[in-house]
Amino acid sequence: TTTIYEWLGVERFKTNLKLETFELLEDYSEDFKKEIDDIKTAVLSTIDDNSKNVSSLKRIQIIPCSKISAKDVEQDGQSIVLEDYYFV
Repeated sequence: TTTIYEWLGVERFKTNLKLETFELLEDYSEDFKKEIDDIKTAVLSTIDDNSKNVSSLKRIQIIPCSKISAKDVEQDGQSIVLEDYYFV
């Protein structure tokens, strides 16, 4: 099982896409970053407090975007724009 599954009981979403580029949302604010940090703190309180788990969680970033482009690694590297996702 993956670390995400062990922590939260959900499996990580798997995809054949590779992030190519993204455009940062213009009104990205410190308030959003603070909310994400609060979520990280809440998750940390539910997992085993060991250095591997803590360092893994601290590396996680969620960045709000206005546009995300990806490359389909199973379809000859075809570039696509993800229209239903706004975070990387």
